Amino acid sequence: MEQRVLVTVKDAICFMKNLGEILASQTLHPSIEKPMLDGQAEPPPDRNPSCVAAEESGRRLARAVLESMDAIKLDAVVYPSWNNPPH
Repeated sequence: MEQRVLVTVKDAICFMKNLGEILASQTLHPSIEKPMLDGQAEPPPDRNPSCVAAEESGRRLARAVLESMDAIKLDAVVYPSWNNPPH
């Protein structure tokens, strides 16, 4: 039974090409249905004010970091992006 369900779900998902098709399939788990519907209602990233503001903020941050590095003649910054100590 479990194998048959997995094959059915896999086959159904393979033919979906975009979020609209996924939503139309009504195969979403209830816990993610509302966030998916909310996402579908958003404008594309290049026209979404929040995305545009976040992108501009990232550009300002990068520019400020590079200017600061140039000012003190710093060639590299080491910043941990993942905290996973060895076991």
